[in-house]
Amino acid sequence: MITLALCLANTGIQRPAALDDQQYPRPVAMGAVQWDAAGVFAEYRSFIRQEKSVSASAENSHGICDRVARSRGLPERTAISWLTNSLRTSTHLIGWDLDFDLDVIRAALIRHDANPATLIRPQLRTTSLAGICATIVGGQDDNGEAVAPTIIEALNAIAPDARIYPDNLHTKAEACRAIFTALCAENIISDMEQAA
Repeated sequence: MITLALCLANTGIQRPAALDDQQYPRPVAMGAVQWDAAGVFAEYRSFIRQEKSVSASAENSHGICDRVARSRGLPERTAISWLTNSLRTSTHLIGWDLDFDLDVIRAALIRHDANPATLIRPQLRTTSLAGICATIVGGQDDNGEAVAPTIIEALNAIAPDARIYPDNLHTKAEACRAIFTALCAENIISDMEQAA
């Protein structure tokens, strides 16, 4: 099994109804780690150039400003191409808020006239860790709904010996790998997937 851990920073958190909406959030930076039974064999980190400005709310969320994205970023097409090539060789994709990240990637593919359904294969297993961690170590809101912990809280509770401080997208991808590996070792991931 080849697994890819992915973490994205985006231009915003608003989710328009349609992926082909030009206002749909765009990736600003990406961190990824790919591994198999022998260990990590690929790592990727990059800022992604934007055609439009990064919103103030997004910049406050992840700290990536227009100046950094424009001066140090790869073209979006290049970054997305690396990701889709990595997905072709992966059997499992994991991330913290993977459902949203995948929609951001699908929207980027549509902007570049690519078909997300052919590049993000239906047989690719996906695991979004925030929801799983919410049931294991998260709290509850006033309505009794599960609240996801931060990635740092989840890492400290589930994989305390990992010695990772997830302060950028690459180390967040590493943290996702450590959390996922620990949950798999305890059969929590397979049990939850079977229950779903």
